Amino acid sequence: ALGLRRDDTEGLARLNGLRFAVRADQEGSLLVDFHTAKSRDTSYVTYRHYLQDAVFLAGLESEDEALLRELEAALRHPFYPLYLGRRSCPPTLPLCLGVCPGSLQEVLQAEPPLCPGRQSRILLDADPLEPGTAPQRDVPVSFDPHHRQYGYRSVRELWQKMPDSPE
Repeated sequence: ALGLRRDDTEGLARLNGLRFAVRADQEGSLLVDFHTAKSRDTSYVTYRHYLQDAVFLAGLESEDEALLRELEAALRHPFYPLYLGRRSCPPTLPLCLGVCPGSLQEVLQAEPPLCPGRQSRILLDADPLEPGTAPQRDVPVSFDPHHRQYGYRSVRELWQKMPDSPE
């Protein structure tokens, strides 16, 4: 959305300073698709995995409100078309609900459900020494197509029963 180049490590480092959390209002299901590919000498089958019918609410937290406002503007008017994994998978629903006061956990717990009447799972960035955390290797260090790199972060999980309808 910001228009960062794949090799812009400074821009990526700036984003990696944000706290991140996601609330899964509907976990979705896995779809496995296969494609047959041919080269000059052989043909082969590749399998691609897609998550279908999932509904997520993601949030970012920062002390830098200017950065949050910049991200809000970029999500409302992205530099490049946005997609979820593949260009043929554009996101639905509004991509940005706005900048809200409060902690990331408080805001995600207070935001009305996107799928009422379900139990939601919230995954939050956490201090690695906090009990009940698990390491996740999903922090992008470089999106360079020749040398993609990911680092670790610690995550904790919360469960919350969502009300039947928005308050």
